[in-house]
Amino acid sequence: GIRVPKDAVHVDDDGQTYVYTVTGVQAERKDISILYQVEDLYIVENDLEDPSALRVGDEIVVSAKNLYDGKIIK
Repeated sequence: GIRVPKDAVHVDDDGQTYVYTVTGVQAERKDISILYQVEDLYIVENDLEDPSALRVGDEIVVSAKNLYDGKIIK
């Protein structure tokens, strides 16, 4: 699994958990499946079949204001 800080995890109206990563200069939403939690981290599924899934090494946005998919990050 992949370690993700709890502060970086969001939940949409349908109950889907996701994080934002930095791709180039934009925020990109990546849906995640939480396997279990450890203190201040979640361990999430490492989906090797989905090319748009969260990967080891992705830069996760832990905190930001008014963040959305495609937002330019400075």
